[in-house]
This record gives sequence, structure tokens and C-alpha cells, in this order.
Amino acid sequence: MVSRTVSARWFTEVQKAQADTRARAPSLSVPALVMQSGDDRLVNPATTRTWAADAPSEFVEYVEWEGFYHEMFNEPEQVEVFERMMKWLDGRLAELPPS
Repeated sequence: MVSRTVSARWFTEVQKAQADTRARAPSLSVPALVMQSGDDRLVNPATTRTWAADAPSEFVEYVEWEGFYHEMFNEPEQVEVFERMMKWLDGRLAELPPS
């Protein structure tokens, strides 16, 4: 989704949601793969790093893709990004009890 305009309401609601997400990081209780582009110009990599560090380490796996911009799945090295995601998903599926 690409949006070229935002409203004041959108901006204030996003700020509230971001503050809530930061505050709740320590209470994360589900596995999360957090992948951040190191040269992202839309999302501050330091903020994502801080959130991942504040969340319980047993649930968060943090990967930073140095030299990548915002859309890591559209980078020339996208195969590596998809492979990393699939490896993480396969690991989570392997942890599930057999049905």
C-alpha cells in the first residue's frame, strides 16, 4: 500500500499505536521474527532494535539486513530474505506437536 497523504488523525493514532507497542514489548509472549532493513529511510532501525531488545529474548529473533532499504523483500538479495524467513517459519512449525 502506498499513500501519498495522511490526516492529522492518522498521525496521532499512529503515534499512540507506536507508544503502546513500545510499552508492551516486555510482555510479548509469542515467537516473532523481526527483520529490519539497515538503511531504511522510513523506519528508524534504532527504534526497531530497541523494541527487539526490550522484548523477551526467548520470543524475539532479530535480523538486520545491512545495506537494504525499506522493502527488503524487493531487494536484489530478496531470495536470501525469503530463505531466512522460511527457515524461521520451518523452525516454528517443527516445534508444534504432531496432529
